[in-house]
Amino acid sequence: MDVPFIPPVNTKIISQNDCISYEDLLTKEEIRKALNLADEDMKAWILAMTSSGASRCEAKSMTNEMFCNGTYSYHKKSTIEDAFKFLANADNVVCTCKLKRKKTNKPYCTFLNPETVQYIAKLKIKQGDFNPNSSLLKYDVNYIINSHYNIFHIML
Repeated sequence: MDVPFIPPVNTKIISQNDCISYEDLLTKEEIRKALNLADEDMKAWILAMTSSGASRCEAKSMTNEMFCNGTYSYHKKSTIEDAFKFLANADNVVCTCKLKRKKTNKPYCTFLNPETVQYIAKLKIKQGDFNPNSSLLKYDVNYIINSHYNIFHIML
């Protein structure tokens, strides 16, 4: 078998990004400040993403049904509305989210902490959104970008 010639990499034309360090990540205090500045839908996004570590793309794929399935061992309710009512009053429920990493198309599990679970359940009840196929988090690309910009512009 002949191995084809592969030219050496020209590092001058490859854009190299600086490494992201822990100092580049938001602190707890900065996250708290962002939560105080956010509207209720953006607060759900911030809580879900910081709790789970999921990317925006993966968080967007979460549905009401996924949320209820991930908390079923706690609530054991047959309807989404009943599940949300239970979860809104529980402060010890952890949601197991079964997602697919968009970059690799590989399945993985992540978790939503009790504060996030309770907040999202209360928000869904307030919005009256009990459709199993509905997105767990309100998603409109302009809303996300504008809200993110407004919050972090104020924080700077």
